[in-house]
Amino acid sequence: MKKVLVLALFPFAAFAFRPPAVPLVQCDPFFSVWSAGDRLTDVETTHWSGAKQPISVTLEADGKTYRLCGTEPASVPALPQTGLEVRPTQTVYTFAEGELKATLTWSTPKLPEDLEVFSRPVTYVTARVTGAKNWKLNAAISPALATNDDKAPMVTNTCTVADLPAMSIGRRDQTPLSRSGDRVRCDWGYAWLVGPSAVLDGEAHVLLAYDDVKSIQFFNDDLPAWWRRNGLSFEAMLEQAESDRVALLRKLDVFDAEFSADLLKLGGEDYARLGALAYRQSFAACKLVADKNNQPLYFSKENASNGCVNTVDLTYPSAPLFLIYNPDLLKAMMTSIFEYSRSGRWDKPFAAHDLGTYPIANGQVYGADMPLEEAGNMLTLAAEISRIEGNTAYADRYWDIITTWADYLVEHGLDPANQLCTDDFAGHWAHNANLALKAIMGVAGYAKMAEIRGNADVAKRYMDKAREMGKQWEQMAREGDHYR
Repeated sequence: MKKVLVLALFPFAAFAFRPPAVPLVQCDPFFSVWSAGDRLTDVETTHWSGAKQPISVTLEADGKTYRLCGTEPASVPALPQTGLEVRPTQTVYTFAEGELKATLTWSTPKLPEDLEVFSRPVTYVTARVTGAKNWKLNAAISPALATNDDKAPMVTNTCTVADLPAMSIGRRDQTPLSRSGDRVRCDWGYAWLVGPSAVLDGEAHVLLAYDDVKSIQFFNDDLPAWWRRNGLSFEAMLEQAESDRVALLRKLDVFDAEFSADLLKLGGEDYARLGALAYRQSFAACKLVADKNNQPLYFSKENASNGCVNTVDLTYPSAPLFLIYNPDLLKAMMTSIFEYSRSGRWDKPFAAHDLGTYPIANGQVYGADMPLEEAGNMLTLAAEISRIEGNTAYADRYWDIITTWADYLVEHGLDPANQLCTDDFAGHWAHNANLALKAIMGVAGYAKMAEIRGNADVAKRYMDKAREMGKQWEQMAREGDHYR
């Protein structure tokens, strides 16, 4: 992307825009907090599932107290909200009453080129105030951030992090990775609030963070988040996050400006707004962890449909984001599916649909396979990684599996049997023209990878087959003036 001035950030910000739910904290499927109100003070903040997870922020200015976030304390008036911007990595609220003006910015540094920072479960909340001689920021978090059972006994601890007051809250009885499912919250670990800082040059901030202790179970190995793979403590990670804050916020401003300017040019204001939401939500649905060999694995959650982990036909449509910003994230997502087949636990001649129910990734739980869908997806993505990187180093690790899947597509892909595709809500059906196209693309992708590998004969044979299938598809799928 070409560089643009930070001053060009969201030139369409003056236009009214309120998403159905405004992103505030988007770190992973468990640490995910939103506001579904027209104003940040209209409703309590919630988890993406809709469960209440109240975060409150108040402002004391020249002897008077105002609410900036949340509905409590109800006796405290809300500072009138005057604006909202949803950027790719930040959400900015503005407030004003008379001379008093305030902004409250929620910043989650999902910058994929730096996986260390990218994997930290930290959101910065920054207040900037003018028009007050003296002011102070206050913040509070609810125990609901750290449990799926609001009646469970909780414990609170206080300490100091980077010379800032800090508190953590979590269940008294801790059992990491003890709950899986779709619309569930984390039921172990600790929610953290660090700060607020003292007011400096008209600014104060807090850190919101979540220590999930163990993040994913992958074939009975309990895996830690990527940032803690070398034994870093949560407190030490918070110290680094605080130390990096100013530099990171500058990077987020530059990234948001570039991203928004590009999308604005490509598709206009609505496209840029939707793109910002999509960026935030796509990364919020995933968790980066370290495997037992300290290699990255990236796990997605199929939110609001069944809770599956690493569903291949959801990896596929999210892949362009990873391919653009860091293909290593896509490889880290695909590796677990390849390893499932390599281990022999999955012995079918096509890719699995999923690896379990988040955060337990011990094998497919979905009740039916999607043979052409998932094999076509995996081959097409492996081919695109090879094209971008100019080599097949990644695909070579699984070439025998990839070849098996390609041969399956050649044999079964042209006229699909009765099976599911990603539109599983439509049920099983045969002769699915879209599935046939996906199979053809998978065969062509295999041919492209063979070409990059230097296997000219293999590349020609499979590309000839893909082209032959394509011509047959045109005849079989034609239905008057359109395709089926």
